[in-house]
This record gives sequence, structure tokens and C-alpha cells, in this order.
Amino acid sequence: MKERKKELDVIRVIACFLVVVVHVSGYGMEVMDPMTGNWATRNLVNCLVRCAVPVFFMISGVLFMDRELSVRTLYRKYVARLLAAWAVWSALYASIDYIAEQKAGPVSVGYFFSRFVQGHYHMWFLPALLTVYLFLPILQRTVRACSGEELKYLGALILAGVIGKKTLDPFLAGGPAWDALWENLAVPVSSIGIVYFVLGYCLYKQYDRYPAGAYLAVYILSVLLMAGGNQYWAYLSGEHEAGASGYLTVGVLISSSAFFLFLVRVFSGRKTGGRSYEWIRRVSEATFGVYLVHTLFIEQVYRRLGLTQDLFPAIVSIVLFSVLTFLISLPVSFCIRRVPLIGKWIA
Repeated sequence: MKERKKELDVIRVIACFLVVVVHVSGYGMEVMDPMTGNWATRNLVNCLVRCAVPVFFMISGVLFMDRELSVRTLYRKYVARLLAAWAVWSALYASIDYIAEQKAGPVSVGYFFSRFVQGHYHMWFLPALLTVYLFLPILQRTVRACSGEELKYLGALILAGVIGKKTLDPFLAGGPAWDALWENLAVPVSSIGIVYFVLGYCLYKQYDRYPAGAYLAVYILSVLLMAGGNQYWAYLSGEHEAGASGYLTVGVLISSSAFFLFLVRVFSGRKTGGRSYEWIRRVSEATFGVYLVHTLFIEQVYRRLGLTQDLFPAIVSIVLFSVLTFLISLPVSFCIRRVPLIGKWIA
């Protein structure tokens, strides 16, 4: 049995907390005045933690790319779990939307099914990861068989055809020539998982090429450029814009890569063991459930209790609500995982 990569457990916990920060800091931004300090603060924080979900995919790439799995095992253990989690959580969030919509008048059952199929906004992660699992045997054979030069070529194609397109969209989208060019080359959301999955695997093999400080500097610079880009476009349009921080933009690609390398550089090789690591491992295993449940508190529970982020300055609210949400979601995830038969399938 291969030795457990303990640094990845630490990084997964960090990434999970940052996902909570993403949704806390971004909550309500679309209706805020982008010329206010509140919006600017949230924009900066959101760009700082935008790397969270890509880092999750990168961790999976490190763990799965070299793992020998039969197609049968892949489907029974991993694909089935994602489908089960999607069915349960999508039904829950769709039910909440269905009940809320009924307050405005009668709603057909078709509305529930449309919300169920569409899924809650944060659940795009599941079909994106499912796509990775479905293509895993092909990805493994392809990447392993490629030489260094061929991998660089593959990266260049992705950079030009995927990352380049998404990065330039805020500048060129809407133009007849640009839209016509990409009309038949649409990039599905599910490709996000494959891009960062393979990227994480490749980066992990050379994380010690540069010092941690260099990775941190690149991360900070890319974050500032993303935040500045969003602020600039918001200024031009007069409304909320996040075109510079999409998951397939060059800013998020660079910041996610740099942050992942920084964390691996910092935590790799450190001695971990005993109770402290056992706790980290348990939290790491519960992060899937935290990811799925935390938006319930942000969108539903706090509002019904009268807890709004307007009670505090933006940065204070982001810190308080993020920590509170993570600390509440964690034991909820632990409890769900203990549910007989289905617990570990849905959390």
C-alpha cells in the first residue's frame, strides 16, 4: 500500500474552508453597487480564494492519476457515490426552491424537476468531477504515455483554446466575428475538472522547483490582477462583473497553480502524526459533506435567524460568517457520515 500523502489532507482542509469563504464573500454581490467599498472588499477576497475548487481537482489528480482502478471499481466506488450525492442533495435544494416559489402562487411539479436537474449553483462540482472519473482510464493512459514535450504541447492547446477563450471573453464576447468563431467550439463547464485534475498531477511532480516564496508572490500578483480586472469591468458597466475570475481564465489558472504549489512546498515533508494528524485526516474526510451542506446555512439558516452580513463591516462579516459556517458544517458532515447505509455515500 502506498504511503498516504499527508500534506494533501492538510491542503484539502484549507481548500474546503476557502470554498466556504468563496460563497460567503460572494453572497449578494450581484445586487451590490460595484462602486462601494463593500463590493470592492468582497471582490478582492473572492479573488483571493477563487483557487479553492481548482485545488480540490488538483488534489484528486495527484491521488487518482497513478492509482490502478478497474472500470468496475471506478463505477461502483466513485461514480456511484457522486450520483448518490447528486440525487440526495439536488432533491433537497430543489425542494427548498419549490417551497419558496409556492409563496408567490401555485407551482407545477415540473418546476421541482427542472431545479433538480439543474442543481444548486455550487453543485456544478459534482458533474465536473463525474466527468473526470468517466474519462479517468483514458486520461491515465494518455498522460502517462506523453513525453515532456508532448505534455507541454497539450498544455499550450488548452491554454490557447480553453483558458485563452475564457480570458478574452470580457473583451470580445458579443462581437459577431468572435461569437461566430466559438459557436461550434463551446467549452463545457465539466472541462474545468479535467483541466485542473491533469494540471495538479503534473505540477505535483515538480513542486520543489522553486522556493515557496516565489509561488506565493505569483499567487498574490495574479489575485491583484483578477481583482483589478473585475473592478475595471464593473466600473465600465456600472454593475457586478466577475469576468476576470472565471475558473477557466488565465488569472484563476495561475493563482490556483501557484497556491497549490505553495501549499505543497510548505507542507510536503513535514513530520505529521499522532492526534493532531488524526484530527486533520478526519476533517479531510468530512470535507465532501461540508462542501455540500454549507450553503444551506449561508442562504437559509442565517437569514431566518436574522443574521445578515450587513450587521458588520465587509471584512469582519466575511471572516465571522466563514468561520461560523465551517465550524457548524463540519459536525453536520460528521453526523451525516454516520447515517447507516447511505451516510458515507452522500457526505
